[in-house]
Amino acid sequence: MNYILSANGAAIAGAMIFAAFFSFRAYRAQITIPGIIAGSTTLLFGLTTTVLLVLHTVTVLATPFSGFAIDPAFSYDFRFYSLILFGLVSLPPALQLVRQSSSISMNNPEAHRRVVKALLFLLAINAPLFPLQSFGRILTIAAASVLLIVLIVGKISAREGGGATRDSKPIDTSSIKET
Repeated sequence: MNYILSANGAAIAGAMIFAAFFSFRAYRAQITIPGIIAGSTTLLFGLTTTVLLVLHTVTVLATPFSGFAIDPAFSYDFRFYSLILFGLVSLPPALQLVRQSSSISMNNPEAHRRVVKALLFLLAINAPLFPLQSFGRILTIAAASVLLIVLIVGKISAREGGGATRDSKPIDTSSIKET
């Protein structure tokens, strides 16, 4: 159990360092302060959630095995299935947050929409777990906090004209083709 806690701590510390590096690079690139806040919090939550979900899924899959043999007490049941399903269903929106973090920092409206959609999806998955376990409480509170930050920053950016950098006009994304 201690190796899981230390892996979780390392994951969170790594995500914090990466988000701080992202913030520094965005600031040097003249990205607006609200954009830096939105991008950094989205990246921090996305990275942390991704790593924690991967660790969760690996731990659940490794639990039945002791050495190279299957534990005789293991049984494939609904609890095991739901734990695996939770990790696999929650992973794509967490990866979407990581993917969209740089675009949301540049006040891209499409990235803003995708981040809000991913956060609402994570809230819908984690909110029913709130009364049951701490993992659900942590992810629900964090997702709600990041959603609130992203929505506030979106309002501030819209009010200020939506410029991506501190001295620019809004980015015209209409000519960019989705791949």
